[in-house]
Amino acid sequence: MGRVLPDYRGFEFYIFPNDHGWPHVHVYKADGYAKIVIGNRRQAPWAIEVSRKMRDSDVKKAIQVIAENQETLTEQWRKYRG
Repeated sequence: MGRVLPDYRGFEFYIFPNDHGWPHVHVYKADGYAKIVIGNRRQAPWAIEVSRKMRDSDVKKAIQVIAENQETLTEQWRKYRG
């Protein structure tokens, strides 16, 4: 598992090497978890899985951070996924 962005206000961002599906990031904050698709120039990031313990405001913030780092995260996805 690779941490792909520095911690941001308690968020941790990971990409797993053996993952599948759309390019996405696993986001953790406290006991909460969300899986968020990275998106691209034409498609904004979106959450495809969210735990009950992740607040809506935290999901929105995580999506914003991912949107601001789409290019870097896409490169990291390719790096970890081969």
